[in-house]
Amino acid sequence: MTENDEAQFRKLLSHPEQYSSDEFEALIARFRSRMSYELIEHLTIVRLKICKCGSELERKAAIAVLEGRYEEFRRLEAIMKRRNALGLRVTGTDNPE
Repeated sequence: MTENDEAQFRKLLSHPEQYSSDEFEALIARFRSRMSYELIEHLTIVRLKICKCGSELERKAAIAVLEGRYEEFRRLEAIMKRRNALGLRVTGTDNPE
């Protein structure tokens, strides 16, 4: 492995949120032999907690599944189903975190 490869691997481990989804997936595939399932799962959770992709509700549901909190996932899924059935959508906020 080259110095550049090692630097990319270290950056992936320390800042997975800095990559686009495609870049993240490509790096995971590239370094798969050096990573356990648990590490990949951890990096995915970090990305979901930091990245502002999808709705917050969807991110929380995905994190709940990855962390094994299935009751919480079912609760969030029910909320999403009600929201979708009513045609509701969050479009923004005046007070971002």
